[in-house]
Amino acid sequence: MKPLGVIIFAIPAFLAGQDGHPTEQLLAKHYEALGGHAQLAQIKATRASIEIEFGEAQGPMAPARGAGLLEAMLPGSLRMEQELGGQKQITLVNQQGGWRLHPVAQQLPDADFDLAMALANVFESPLANMDEKGFAAKDGGVADDGRTHRIHVTTKKGSEFFVYLDSATYLVARVESGKEAGNIDQVARFSNYRTVEGVNFPHRVELSNPSNPRAGAAMILEKLEINPKLDESRFHPPQTSPPQPGQTRVPIL
Repeated sequence: MKPLGVIIFAIPAFLAGQDGHPTEQLLAKHYEALGGHAQLAQIKATRASIEIEFGEAQGPMAPARGAGLLEAMLPGSLRMEQELGGQKQITLVNQQGGWRLHPVAQQLPDADFDLAMALANVFESPLANMDEKGFAAKDGGVADDGRTHRIHVTTKKGSEFFVYLDSATYLVARVESGKEAGNIDQVARFSNYRTVEGVNFPHRVELSNPSNPRAGAAMILEKLEINPKLDESRFHPPQTSPPQPGQTRVPIL
């Protein structure tokens, strides 16, 4: 499952839309709904402690539960830890690339890294820093449900995702990614928005794969720290070069 979400920061002023709803106007309303430019500009880093529900409930049995940690720091660094049944997986993203540590470092393919840069931090708006990353956005019009407005985002490597803003609140209702030939690889639904230090954050994000409904997960935000002190080394993979003669490789996890 690909991680979703990224840090909120700036509105790209050059974007323009159509259908009477210019993209820059939609984004301006979105950022105002989140708490306004002044509040958002103060966010340089976040640390989120989360509970994760994996899969669907089977009969009387509840979904499997685990714990997680999301740390993010501008301009584009993220560390995501997930643990279930004593097994831990760590995903790292920075400006140089993305890695998954389970139990040794494996570099993410360019396509996965490209989307991870945009969607890794699920508790913050994915509509961020698009000009800095070379992303382009255009107005996709009112969605078929009539209750959300669609924004189509294309990354510099050509990956696409779609952000659906609630037409009443202008908060993110859902994100769809990996849409090719009519297929959607990943859907994230955002709910239970609450204010933390003047900014609205979703406190529940449900992830699903339309082709495999039982592979979904829900992330529940338990604690959010704004601007914690984070060491840059936490966003870089450990040294993974082969051991020299006489040395023993030490497992990462």
